Amino acid sequence: MRFPQGNPPEIPGLRWTRLLGVGGLAEVHLYRQAIPARDVAVKVLRPGYAPDELAHEADILTQISAHPSIVTLLGAGTSGDGRDYLMLEYCPVTNLAESVRREPMALTVALDAMVRIASGVEALNRAGYVHGDVKPANVLISAFGLPLLSDFGLATAPGERYPEGRYSPLWASPEQAAGEPAAFSQDVWSLGTTLWTLLAGHSPFEAPTNNSRLAIASRVSEGKLPLLSRADVPAQLRDVLAASIHTDPRYRIQNAALFAKALQDVQRTLNGPVTTGIAEIGPSQGQAKPEPKAAEQPRRALPFVDPNATVVRGMVLPAEAAPAPAAPEPVTKPALKLSRFALWILLVGVVAAAVTTAVMFSTGTVVSPPASSTAPVDPLGVPDPVDGLNGTKVGDQIAWTWSHPGDVTFNYTLTSPDGQETEGTSATGSVSVAANPGTTCIEVVAVNAEGRQSTAKSSCVDA
Repeated sequence: MRFPQGNPPEIPGLRWTRLLGVGGLAEVHLYRQAIPARDVAVKVLRPGYAPDELAHEADILTQISAHPSIVTLLGAGTSGDGRDYLMLEYCPVTNLAESVRREPMALTVALDAMVRIASGVEALNRAGYVHGDVKPANVLISAFGLPLLSDFGLATAPGERYPEGRYSPLWASPEQAAGEPAAFSQDVWSLGTTLWTLLAGHSPFEAPTNNSRLAIASRVSEGKLPLLSRADVPAQLRDVLAASIHTDPRYRIQNAALFAKALQDVQRTLNGPVTTGIAEIGPSQGQAKPEPKAAEQPRRALPFVDPNATVVRGMVLPAEAAPAPAAPEPVTKPALKLSRFALWILLVGVVAAAVTTAVMFSTGTVVSPPASSTAPVDPLGVPDPVDGLNGTKVGDQIAWTWSHPGDVTFNYTLTSPDGQETEGTSATGSVSVAANPGTTCIEVVAVNAEGRQSTAKSSCVDA
C-alpha cells in the first residue's frame, strides 16, 4: 500500500518504507530505524483528532506492554507535520483475521493462541481497563510466531463509557453495542467470539447475506449461535463458548482469567499440551451466576481459576493490583462432569501437527497451519480482495477505482476527515465523493453471490 498523496510523516531517526494500513483514527506505517537497526510499526494520528487520543493508548501500553501477549511499545513522539505517533513492535505476519478467513485454525493452535490472548486481556483488566475491541484483526503474529494483542485506543475504565459509536459489531457484546458502560465481562464476550472465529473462519454473527450493522445488531441481541460444524470441537469447548457468548452478562464467564482457565481445562481433556501463563485452579472468584433452568436440567458449573494469580513473565500479579469486578452471588453447583473421548487417534494427529504448531508459535515463518482433516469446508467460498484500489482528486471530487476478476458486488465504508463513517454498495468498482478538506478514506470488500465477504482493502486521499 502506497502513501496516498504528499510526503509521509517525517520522524527523526526513522526512514519511511511503506503504508501498512489506515483506520478511522490513525494510519500505521512501516519505518526502518537507524539505531538500533530494525523495522518498526508507527501508528500516526490522522489529521483532525485530538493529541490525547494516542496519549491515552501510550499511557496504557506503558503499563502492560512487557506482557508476552501484548504488542511492545517502543516509543512515542510527534512527527514533523505535528501529529502524535506511537512506535510499536513490527509484526511481519498477517493478523489472525486475514489468516483464518481463508483457512480456519487447527483446534490445538486456536486454544493455545486464545489462552495467551486472554492472559494479556487479564493483565489489561488488572491495570484497570476494559479493552473494548478484542477481535481477530487486533491479534497480530510476532516475528517469533506468538499472538499479540494490539490496538488499545478504545480501552476504558470499568463503569465509564466508550467513545460513542466506536465498536466492532461482529465481536462486541450487546451491552457495548447499546452504549452501556464498560465492564470486564464485555471483553469475555469478545474473547469468545474471537475464538469462535478462529475455529469457523468468520464471526458467529456474520450471515451468508445481509451483514449491515443493523442486521448484525439484531443477531447479536438474540445471541443465537449457529452450529459450529467441526467434529474435533468437544462438547466441553462448546460449553465454554456458550458461557462466554451469553447475552446476559450476569450468566457470562466474568473475566479473562476464568475464560483462559476454562480453555486450559479443555486442553487437558484433549490430553494435549497445556498453555502456561495462567495460575492453576483456585477458589472461585468472580464466577458467572448459573443461568436459571428447569429443575430437571441443572446447569453445570464452569471451570474456574483464582483471578488474583495470573502469571506474567514468571511473576504473580499481586491481588491488590486487580480491579474487583462486581461478583454475582456465589452459587454452589455440582462440579462439571464432561465426557472424555478415547483420543489415541487424535494424539497421533497432534504429534503429526507438532511441527506446524511449533512453526506457528515458535518460528513465525507460517501465517496459519494446514487445514485439519476435521476442519469444516466452506461450501460458499471467500472471494479474493479487490485489486488496484486507488483514489484521485479531480476538481471538487475524489474518485476511487478498483478491479476484481469475479462475479461480485462491493461494500464500502467511507471515513470523512471529521471521522464520520458512511456505508454503501457499488456494482461497478468505482465511487466518487466530495473532496472535503482533510483526509478521506475508503475501505472496500468484495461480496459474492452467496454473501461471503473478502478481506478489506483501504485507501486514503488528502484534499
